[in-house]
Amino acid sequence: MLQCAKAPTDVEVSSTQPLSPRPSRGSLSVLAFIAALAGCSREVLIAGGSGGASGQSTQSTYAGPSSTTSGSSSGGGFSSGTEVSTGMGGASSSSVSTGALTLTGDVFDPNEVYVAGQVYMGNCGVDALAHWADLDHAVVGFECYSTPGAGQVQPSDGRLLYIADAASYREFRCDGCPYQGTLPPNPIANDPLVPTPGCVAGPFNAMHLLVAPDGPPLHTCLGATPGPWFDPNGNIAFQGDPDPQDAPMHLGYGGVAISEGFKLIDLTTSTVITPTGFPLTGRFGVRALPPPDAFLLVLGHDMTMGIDGSQDLWKMDRNGVMTFVASLPPLPFYTHVDPDGTAVIDGHGAVFQFGTRDPGERVLLRRTAGGTSDIVVSVKDKHTIMFPGVYLLTGP
Repeated sequence: MLQCAKAPTDVEVSSTQPLSPRPSRGSLSVLAFIAALAGCSREVLIAGGSGGASGQSTQSTYAGPSSTTSGSSSGGGFSSGTEVSTGMGGASSSSVSTGALTLTGDVFDPNEVYVAGQVYMGNCGVDALAHWADLDHAVVGFECYSTPGAGQVQPSDGRLLYIADAASYREFRCDGCPYQGTLPPNPIANDPLVPTPGCVAGPFNAMHLLVAPDGPPLHTCLGATPGPWFDPNGNIAFQGDPDPQDAPMHLGYGGVAISEGFKLIDLTTSTVITPTGFPLTGRFGVRALPPPDAFLLVLGHDMTMGIDGSQDLWKMDRNGVMTFVASLPPLPFYTHVDPDGTAVIDGHGAVFQFGTRDPGERVLLRRTAGGTSDIVVSVKDKHTIMFPGVYLLTGP
């Protein structure tokens, strides 16, 4: 379970008030508020470490969920001695001094965001992973049909669980860490299979796996109708529901989950709770929060959120009560998020999204409530991982 420092004391957090009135931007310390929600300090756990020989597991400076690395905060919950300069409020590509955020091993920081992309354009089996702030140092070792970007980082050990093929999940192990220009011939041979009892292996027997922030992962066997969710020992953790919208989508602390229809699921009692005070808006991102809260959500201003990036942060507590947190800052001039608005939230409350800056420049945006929306990577930059990446991944 993640061990967090004492939450800031300059913000009072209430999880009992449904649909609180929206404060004006700048009327509260939003970053401190998010930190208080998560019960965490603004210090960042750092992934990295020394490279290793091909086919061998390499160690990282990330020593587990209770580890922290000291550093000066640069705002927005991003710290650890890494300075991010974005020029004119994010209107230009950032200049990043990455330091220890360089990824060189196969142990990841569940609080950080990583980009999954390719080292060669259009080729098969050339996927690679890198920290968003340093796309020049990547790790590799994936099959043609692997989907590393659809995986999640386990907070318990920093390991990435990813889709190896339609019928299996594996735990990533380095084959080239860091990547030096050579790809291994049999990259998943050293990646341990993740136990998925209850599912029959086969090319057409797909499954789905979710990582928990404080316990073992859960998986289900995909079929014509929703089935039960199993733990790694084959015990049924959640029987499932005939309505696909009530199927778990994201796991939280203490045996709760959020469903595909954004309902709260108590896995310990198999109870599905319809949230109260839930705005009828587009839903684009989710992050687990420790009790008494459950999840931090990115919600749009309408069901078909426009590309202007008008989105808010909300929290859902363990009773399903929704509370407004803050609006995300406006996008840089002439910049739009992707039409689907999909967002990834890091462990410090920062929101990451792919987008486009006119005329057609692909970018990665980092948005901090109470701060700014900054372009942190541009397709104009030349990196080892060819940008734009296909996926963004992090912990639960």
